[in-house]
Amino acid sequence: VQAAIAGVHATTTTYVETDWVQIVGLYDRLADLVPSPVVDLNRAAARAMAFGEQAGLEALEQLAAELADYAPYHSARGELLARTGDTGGAIAALEAAITVGTSDGERDRIQAKIAQIKG
Repeated sequence: VQAAIAGVHATTTTYVETDWVQIVGLYDRLADLVPSPVVDLNRAAARAMAFGEQAGLEALEQLAAELADYAPYHSARGELLARTGDTGGAIAALEAAITVGTSDGERDRIQAKIAQIKG
């Protein structure tokens, strides 16, 4: 299933052209085979791409307790909140990603995103 997900990504040149609905379906199957909050996080990101930011945020909300200490969760949430125009929520989520711990490079990327959001 993971190879199929990679295959869908590999057959397009941009994320816009990606068949996100198919990827959501593949993540659904992967979650059945290998239940994991990280698989669910990836599925939530795919849902946002396929069905809009609100769908992704709703899926992320279900993972809040399990992934409270996982920086990629907060980064994904911050990105989606920024896309919806919730700048305060986006900044808070991105700051949470830094707080729970990231690599130096990821911290720099998140700080740049925060600066971009602040304008």
